[in-house]
Amino acid sequence: IVRQYVGAGEVLMHTTDESWRWRWRSDDRYFARYWGQAVRRLARGRTLRGAASLATDRVEYAAGEPVHLRARLRPAGGDASPAERLDVTIEGQSTPTRVVQLARSPSHRHDFDAVLRDLPADRYTARMALDGQPPVTAEFVVEAPPSELSRLAVDAEALAELAATTGGKFYRLDAAGRLETELPPPRSQVVERLPATPLWNSPWLVGGLCAALAGEWLLRGRSGML
Repeated sequence: IVRQYVGAGEVLMHTTDESWRWRWRSDDRYFARYWGQAVRRLARGRTLRGAASLATDRVEYAAGEPVHLRARLRPAGGDASPAERLDVTIEGQSTPTRVVQLARSPSHRHDFDAVLRDLPADRYTARMALDGQPPVTAEFVVEAPPSELSRLAVDAEALAELAATTGGKFYRLDAAGRLETELPPPRSQVVERLPATPLWNSPWLVGGLCAALAGEWLLRGRSGML
């Protein structure tokens, strides 16, 4: 099964003529479903000829994620657009309007795409103006990362798992009274040994020596031993 776009339409080719075997023991359950969907898909290209579409790969994005924007033109005559780029206006509710250019896809001459990066958090509308037709729009939202107040509920399961992993215990408020009785007995443990301090360089030792010498000099003076 080969599928390819040719002109403004889609071509589907089967290199086998034995799809009728799908009817064995199932009647038209698979045969009619497949061929009915194939015909509707191929006929859709004709009904959409002359129309244009503009879409993003998603509707919601987190801040910092790339936004893939794609436009598809379906000329009535089947010829591709003469332009190699399309201008699309990006309008935000609180963000300045900007114009981005969509480059032609190398694989499909009717497709144009671009990647938007670093868009601020906002609700956006992409708008593509066409000659003689109403503009085509696509809406998407870029959401800001959740703040620290976005989730205030206590995650008891995560706290209990963390306590079990680290060898501790998790207590709820109604069981906090058991904390005092279940605490292990304290034991002394040396965390860090302080380095030794030499006494000869201590100011208190020098001061005491000076005081002793001064006291001896006073006692000798009073005793007439000088």
